[in-house]
Amino acid sequence: RSSLNTSLVRLEMMDQSGLVLASLPQLPADLAPNTPVKVSQTLRIPSDADMSTAYWLQQPGGLGLFRVDDQLLRGLPESPRPLVVRAILEIEGKIFPLEFPVVYKENDPVRGEIYQPLDLVPPAVVSLDRPVFLFSGPAPKAVRFTVHANSDEVSGTLIVRWPPGWSGSANPSFDLKKRGEEQTLEVMVTPPDGNRTGSLGVELKIDNERYPYASKTVAYDHIPAQTVLTTASATLTRLDLLVSSNNIGYIMGAGDEIPAALREIGCTVTLLEDADLFPDGLAGRLSRFDAVIAGVRAYNTRDRLALAQEGLMRYVENGGTYVVQYNTNRGLVTDTPGPFPLSFSRERVTEEDAVVELLQPNHPALSKPNPIRPDDFEGWVQERGLYFAEKWDSAYEPLLACHDTGETSLEGGLLVAPYRKGWYVFTGFSFFRQLPDGVPGAFRLFANLISLGH
Repeated sequence: RSSLNTSLVRLEMMDQSGLVLASLPQLPADLAPNTPVKVSQTLRIPSDADMSTAYWLQQPGGLGLFRVDDQLLRGLPESPRPLVVRAILEIEGKIFPLEFPVVYKENDPVRGEIYQPLDLVPPAVVSLDRPVFLFSGPAPKAVRFTVHANSDEVSGTLIVRWPPGWSGSANPSFDLKKRGEEQTLEVMVTPPDGNRTGSLGVELKIDNERYPYASKTVAYDHIPAQTVLTTASATLTRLDLLVSSNNIGYIMGAGDEIPAALREIGCTVTLLEDADLFPDGLAGRLSRFDAVIAGVRAYNTRDRLALAQEGLMRYVENGGTYVVQYNTNRGLVTDTPGPFPLSFSRERVTEEDAVVELLQPNHPALSKPNPIRPDDFEGWVQERGLYFAEKWDSAYEPLLACHDTGETSLEGGLLVAPYRKGWYVFTGFSFFRQLPDGVPGAFRLFANLISLGH
């Protein structure tokens, strides 16, 4: 306002820790009313500046917990912005410090003015084409990496850090000319013997600096875009595995990644749509499959199963193997999801390291073609299982028992029933979590289930 004597004492750029990176050029001593003053300066970001990502993702977390070393960050809704402009004004002899986060503004013809927070990202990031790579034999397999340039003229070397026992071909180089370009690199990986799981790490070496980052952007109209930088890594799993069923029909339920995991171990998997489950002649059409699998909550979400159930049971009668994964006990499309009476509970075992008892270790499902041992239940993730069976006909044989600490033992997690020439299996064990995560013992047990009768 013209009635106030106002001057700009200092204008400077700071990082999120408060370190002054630059003081901007000297401005006029007095600021005239309603007259903007613009200054410009090129600023080089320090090479050791923290990259932009959620503070709770900067360090690897523990079981169910994030790791945050800086206690002052805990509870903040987002990480402090990387760059801040501080203006110190003197108005009528009084000092007023003001701080503004650095943002990028653009004018969208539809959405109007859009303000995007400034993010500090590495010159390039790397991603792997999947989070888990499965090796069901000793043969080497190609692992592909994609390098994405965040700036022009980026070149360097992909550095792979191998877990113990694993090896691969030489580290490849990359050369990207323009920001936004991508280059796919390939490394041949040789697995060790036996059941082994390890974490593969990867980083980009650029101008003698190393950047171990993968990146993704979370963008919705109602929030500013969020850049998430994580450590670039993947799980390598070597499976000492035999499977006797290779041609699988899969009835997708609420959605899971088991079909992709089965393809990784050499199975041919056909997703069965409603048109494939038309009741007339269903058993005959399914006869080409060694096993049919119902995905998680299929009997809650696929109405066609009410009409297809008779044909599915006839497929089992004729020698087929049918594996049904967990369903909730409400909203079932049929009262009898198996050949004999069977009902589900809300019981679950949430401790992923809960001791599992083999009730019938010599049963074919626990002995062929992979002998199941207690160590096959090591390394499971998130839980043992959920929505176990509550009541079942005596024709079903419970094979496993487990429980959370202080709880009663549950035997309804894996039930197997021979039915005429075939086999029916119900399982509440969470294979839909274990197989995509590459848990060796879960693969061995699931391979036995789909191999029953073969």
